[in-house]
Amino acid sequence: HGEMLGDYGMCQKSVPYGPSVSVPMLLRWPGETRAGRVCDHLVGLEDFLPTLVDALGLEADESAGPLPGRSLLGCSGGGLGADREHYFIDYSHGASRWVSARSRERVYTHWAGSGEELYDLQADPYETRNLAGEQPGPASELRRKTLEWEKQWGPTESLDDGAFRVWPERPPGPPPPGININEGKWPENLPEHERDTVESFGEAFTRAI
Repeated sequence: HGEMLGDYGMCQKSVPYGPSVSVPMLLRWPGETRAGRVCDHLVGLEDFLPTLVDALGLEADESAGPLPGRSLLGCSGGGLGADREHYFIDYSHGASRWVSARSRERVYTHWAGSGEELYDLQADPYETRNLAGEQPGPASELRRKTLEWEKQWGPTESLDDGAFRVWPERPPGPPPPGININEGKWPENLPEHERDTVESFGEAFTRAI
């Protein structure tokens, strides 16, 4: 999976930047996929269920609406029947929520709290220059598409009178950079004699540097 290994001063993977979300998908399905085939379609985990429904010859229960994904067996050797223009990614809820539309050319992210980011992935593949203020046309169009996606698939609390809700309790834009040390309680699940051998993220990161 993706991981922010110190990129932008961040760790873990709860942000919409390339190191976190641009992850290769490897699919091996004898009889359905072709060995060695490389496909550049925009796909994600939401495509798994439609793929299984397709492969098993079933009909999805769409009483709550259509499935958000598409079958990965849509073309010979594996892949979508037709490529997507954008792949939408979302995370969390309430004031911590963000929704992102990513294509091969651009990535747009709406952050709860009225912040937004737009990056030109061709000229700036490392997403270092936010163009949302400099390119209002593309930002507006991608904001519209992201809002349409949120209306169909997102939580109702994200919307207010048909627009993105503004959450004044958090500052606009992405969370501030900073190393988030992944310590938690998970080492307590290890055998007692191994617990003291586990490095914290900060220790491992510092040693690697």
